[in-house]
Amino acid sequence: MQLKEQVINNFSSQALAYDRHADVQVWAAHRLIEEIKRDAELIPGAILEIGCGTGSLTLSLLECFVDREIIVSDLSAPMLSICRERILNQFGRIPENVELRLLDGETFESPSRFAAIVSSFALHWLTDLNGSLPRLLNSLASQGAFFFSVPSSRSFLEWKELCLAAGVPFTGNPLPALSLFSEIAHRSGCHASLREDSITFAYPSMLAFLRYLKGLGASTPMNKNRLSLRQISQLISYSERTNPSGITLTYEIIFGTITKR
Repeated sequence: MQLKEQVINNFSSQALAYDRHADVQVWAAHRLIEEIKRDAELIPGAILEIGCGTGSLTLSLLECFVDREIIVSDLSAPMLSICRERILNQFGRIPENVELRLLDGETFESPSRFAAIVSSFALHWLTDLNGSLPRLLNSLASQGAFFFSVPSSRSFLEWKELCLAAGVPFTGNPLPALSLFSEIAHRSGCHASLREDSITFAYPSMLAFLRYLKGLGASTPMNKNRLSLRQISQLISYSERTNPSGITLTYEIIFGTITKR
C-alpha cells in the first residue's frame, strides 16, 4: 500500500472518533481563523480549504465569508462526509456559495484562481511539501494569501528526551521547520509572515498518548523508522517508572501567511 493510501485509510477509519481526540487541532483552527479575521487586506475572490477534516476550521470560515465562493476539500471521503453533516447541523443546509470536494492538495493546482487558500493541521501529511506548496501558492491570485497552521519540527521535545533516556530511537513523524516555509515562499516570489506558538497537553501515560494518535488516525509512519514491540514496551515501561503521574508534551505550532506578489 502506498504511503498516501495509508494516511487516507487511517484518517478515514477514525473519522467518527476524530473529534473526541482533536483538542490541539481545534485549538489551532480557532487561532488560525483569528489570524484570517485580522487580515484586513484580503482581496475579493474565492477561498479554498485544503484538508478540512471534520470541519473545525470550515464552520468558522463559512460564518466569516458568507458572500464568497468557498471550496471545502479533503482527501478522505468519510472526513468530508462528517464535515458536510456538521455544516448541515449548523446552517440547516449547504450554503449556495459552498462546494465540498474530494481533492488531493498535494497535486492540486489552478493558476491564479483563489483570493485565499487555508489549511490547518494538514500540510505535514503531504509527502512532498517542497513540490506541492509552490503549486498551491501558484493557485493564488495576485495579492492572494495562503493561511496555514502546522506543527513544527520543534514539537515534542519531551517525547524526544524520553526516548533518549529510555534507550530507544525517536520515531515520531518528521515535521517541517519554520525556515522551510520561508525558503519556499522566497523561491515562489511570495512574502511570508511566520510565527511559532506553543501549547502543552497532558496525557495519563505514554501509552495513552500513543492511543490518542491512533484515535485521531494520525499514527501513519511517514518514514521507515519504527519501533519494535520490544522497544515500544521498553519506552512505555520507562515512562511509567519515571513519570507515574503522566506526561506533558509541547506542540510548537507554525502560524503563517504567505502572500503572492
